[in-house]
Amino acid sequence: MSLRVEGSLCVKMRSRRTECDRCLAACPTQGIRIGQTVQIESCVFCGLCTAQCPTGVFALQENSDGGILLAAQKLAARWATLVFSCDRSPRSVTRRPDRVVVRCAGRVSPELLVATLSLGARAAYLYLDPAVCAHCWGERAEQAAKAAALEAQAILGACGSNQKVTLTKVLPPPLPWRGTRAPAAEGSVDEGKRGLLKAVKGMSVKTVLQALLGAPAQERGFTWTHSLPQRRRILLEALARLFPAGAPAPDATLPWAGLSLAGGCTFCGACVPLCPSGALKVEERNGEAWLWFYPARCTSCGLCLTCCPEGALSYGPKPELKYFLNGEGQLLGRATARRCAVCGRTYLCTDPGQTHCVTCRIHKLPRSRCAQDSSQGLF
Repeated sequence: MSLRVEGSLCVKMRSRRTECDRCLAACPTQGIRIGQTVQIESCVFCGLCTAQCPTGVFALQENSDGGILLAAQKLAARWATLVFSCDRSPRSVTRRPDRVVVRCAGRVSPELLVATLSLGARAAYLYLDPAVCAHCWGERAEQAAKAAALEAQAILGACGSNQKVTLTKVLPPPLPWRGTRAPAAEGSVDEGKRGLLKAVKGMSVKTVLQALLGAPAQERGFTWTHSLPQRRRILLEALARLFPAGAPAPDATLPWAGLSLAGGCTFCGACVPLCPSGALKVEERNGEAWLWFYPARCTSCGLCLTCCPEGALSYGPKPELKYFLNGEGQLLGRATARRCAVCGRTYLCTDPGQTHCVTCRIHKLPRSRCAQDSSQGLF
């Protein structure tokens, strides 16, 4: 077993003010250390960190999300139920023909559950065996699995699906498809050579190697690496299967917080390069500026709220499902250039009551406040 770690995507590596500790809270061995880099001191390869990290820092090389999806696709063609259970499950579970083997039920993310059900199955079960979990990391696994089941059910409900996700310790019998084989879902996972050639067609050799090795591509013009986490890519593909091209986009909302402006944005652009998934974009043209937010790329890591020097960003209403289907952005704020009342320079701000540019406002602060903000890395 091996675990790939991409430390440049960690929000704590991008800002020391961030208080994200999801991977630390999920790790049963407490073997993750985040300092100058993300280090793994001890690991049992349970995969709990892969399901909890919002930016995709961790990824299991064996029993990966892609491998689980391929196994689920084959089973969904014959069975109406899918059971996710660990490799230490009792024999009565391991002999089930609808079983998908995972390292731990808690490593199955809600995005993965929605994706497996989008392949054609009617119900998915996360199985936790009391005897096995008692000698393992049962409490952490059960908490993670319960949260994943609830979130996956909320996503399916927003999509208008009657499919069920259940966390259980007692499994019902397998339910085969009645009659002929279930129809293959549109856009299903292709594991053959033809699918690989189709996927890499038109790509450069460097891009192909990055895709095969799992290395995120670095966008030009940015200091930090931007990469859409695999969990989010899996979810977007699943939603495309549930809503094929041409289907009307529903107005339902997904169970995550969106983003909104809570103060005067100066369009400094600090949030744009720091966002691990590239969910924010600033456009400036002819003395005007626009701040765009792309819900399909946002993983709610909270880094933009932390790094904004003006405190202008906050969590907003739940994003509508249509933004995840069409990939379009939401306009958060728009501003036109104005002149500073002190220095006369032009500046941008969405707050109509603000008459000073950022530099003049900094100089007007008390000396002790400026020293404090400088020590905290605000300026």
